[in-house]
Amino acid sequence: MYAEQGLLDPTTLYQGDLIEDFPFHDLDSHSSVVRNESGTLVEQATEDQNYLALIETKKRTVMILSQTCDIQRRTHVIVCPIFDLQEYSRTISRDKVEALKKRTINYLFYLPAHGNFQESFADLQQIHYVPLETMNSYKDKRVLSLSDLGRHHLSWSLASLFGRPAS
Repeated sequence: MYAEQGLLDPTTLYQGDLIEDFPFHDLDSHSSVVRNESGTLVEQATEDQNYLALIETKKRTVMILSQTCDIQRRTHVIVCPIFDLQEYSRTISRDKVEALKKRTINYLFYLPAHGNFQESFADLQQIHYVPLETMNSYKDKRVLSLSDLGRHHLSWSLASLFGRPAS
């Protein structure tokens, strides 16, 4: 599932890289509008103006979803957050945990434990586009990379989620 780190170029970002301590914006949690363009405090946003907003950011592990060749050519990289399965499993049924491990939930991508990395999953519903320059500054925070087989499973999950191929 995971590539041997010594076999990968440390200066290259790859699809399936797991990057730790990345500032991931949580748009679902406690985001609030603060001021409009003229600097006036506002309580509710309207469509006709731009606003300065407070967005909660948490340092967490993320997975790169962009294909490796696209990372080389584009200005932004697609990432999604990684969540610890043990913490998540406290809030859901055992059947859902088993479905996640079997990769039958198309918006969650199971990541088995490896070394110090705990059994986890990527939430493919929470993707963000990050400037390549920002991602490049986190290359030294790579904890794991998916192997060719792991990237194949990831590609299938992404196709299933976004393309909905016939089964």
